[in-house]
Amino acid sequence: MLLCRTKGKSLAALGALLTVLLLAIDTFFQQVTDLPERWKLYGDSFIPRTIRYEPTLEFLYDSSWNLDLPSALPNNDLRNVMIPFFYDRNGTHRSMVGNATQAEIPLACPTSRCEWPSYETLGICSACEDISHLLEYACRTMKMDWIRNSTGPGTEATYPVGEFFLVSIRTNPLQACFHVGLNIKLLSCCCSMQYKTTPTDYIKGTACGYFLNATSEDPVLMSGFRVENSTDTPHGETLLMRTLPLVTNPSRQPLYGGSINFKHMQYPLLDTLIVSSADGTADSVYEKKIPVAQECVLSWCVKTLLSSFSDGGYEEQVLETFTNTTSTEWPWWTNDMPEIQATDTEFKANITMVPPSMNITTVPFGVDNVTVLDIVVILDDIFPSYITVANATAQPFMKIRTSGVENVFFRSVRFSPWLAPNNVTSHLNRMAEAMTNVIRSDGGSNELITGTAFSREVYVAVHWAWLTFPLGMLSLSILFLVATMYKTSGDRHENIGTWKTSAMPALMYGLPKNLQEDIITNTGSGRALHRGSQKVRIRLLPKQGWRVSGQIQPTPAAPPGFI
Repeated sequence: MLLCRTKGKSLAALGALLTVLLLAIDTFFQQVTDLPERWKLYGDSFIPRTIRYEPTLEFLYDSSWNLDLPSALPNNDLRNVMIPFFYDRNGTHRSMVGNATQAEIPLACPTSRCEWPSYETLGICSACEDISHLLEYACRTMKMDWIRNSTGPGTEATYPVGEFFLVSIRTNPLQACFHVGLNIKLLSCCCSMQYKTTPTDYIKGTACGYFLNATSEDPVLMSGFRVENSTDTPHGETLLMRTLPLVTNPSRQPLYGGSINFKHMQYPLLDTLIVSSADGTADSVYEKKIPVAQECVLSWCVKTLLSSFSDGGYEEQVLETFTNTTSTEWPWWTNDMPEIQATDTEFKANITMVPPSMNITTVPFGVDNVTVLDIVVILDDIFPSYITVANATAQPFMKIRTSGVENVFFRSVRFSPWLAPNNVTSHLNRMAEAMTNVIRSDGGSNELITGTAFSREVYVAVHWAWLTFPLGMLSLSILFLVATMYKTSGDRHENIGTWKTSAMPALMYGLPKNLQEDIITNTGSGRALHRGSQKVRIRLLPKQGWRVSGQIQPTPAAPPGFI
């Protein structure tokens, strides 16, 4: 009201303005100081990497033979992480911490935040390329190697009845191997046998679907169905999915040159064709829809990683990958031993990789041939394999371990990551990451990279800009005070000076009207008023009301000694 009535032309308007602005001063004071947390260098942290992967190889001895013939046990660390990617589950998944994921490697971080410089480690890389243009629809009379009743190894090779396959894992030089009473000395070998005692059984029939080499003498059905003679059910057993590695088993001879799109990659662990019906059902096969066909590869590589750990969550970024593309000879060596109907197979190469950033004097990245063979044997579990159904509504079954084993096995399929519309490329990439984590976690092969650990410290921050308003208010208040003192010190306002620092006005204006007039009338000038105010005494009595010194009250009389 003062601002409106005075229109800012009076000193009182400044006081009114200060009173209104005072309402906002607490907000500015709250913003002046802050308590931020800063990260302070705490110490060292550690994260593993692997240059050469050479896990401890365990052997199993069969006491019933009374012979010192060891069988190599598979790498259980890798097998346990790979099998969930093969069958009914969509691989392994990291444990969640809030919105972040836990690390799957044994890192050491003494605080809640750690960072490491970029580093290189041996790992597994994956890639997939579309090959649907290589498929051609046809109806051909062929060997039904893919149906459930067939026990033959299919397109890979044909072996005599009752033979067994001998797969050797090379270790120490001149180590003798023995098998069932036969003393067979193989140069630098330790043997792991895979038997096949069931007869090779092929069923002839007519199949329609999408073939590789559809016009050749040996076409390979990748997705299709068996043609039945019955008019009621023209569609017989149906092939929904097929994985076809481009190497035979157990002789390890290349198919289609060993690769179609990845001939530049040296020593791949796996190079396979993965073909699925368009939507993973038999109906799309009957409708002649083009299947989802890819060539996928798993290979050794050197990954450049940037890792960080914060509040229980681990993040890893792949900055660069290096794959050896040097042309080499075919690494698999095979020796037929007809006298015992056996085949001795060996992976000859020791893999080494030297990325451009590595000093040539240091130990190169790599892995020995024993470990390569060990991993390849694990992959043989599902490559090659088939998923078939008896009809469109039947339970699908997966045919696995179809080469070089005693019996062919089947699994019921509840879920398969290899069937469309699942993303095979992403699935295989996650599998490669999981395998890389196992390689980095091997205590006998890895080494630790030193990083930095940080801890939180609380600081007091002053935001000086927020003090502008309070300081401005203080300056205006001082100005208002000085101006008021100056203005009220003149002769025109001497009566104001009497009361401005006293409680007298409250008491005086609480007196009866006649007493107020008498006090004002009987006082002289302002200075006399000022001097007289020093002698005035006022008291409020419970039953007699206000009593003022120097004033005569007719009734009731003041008690003795009051004035």
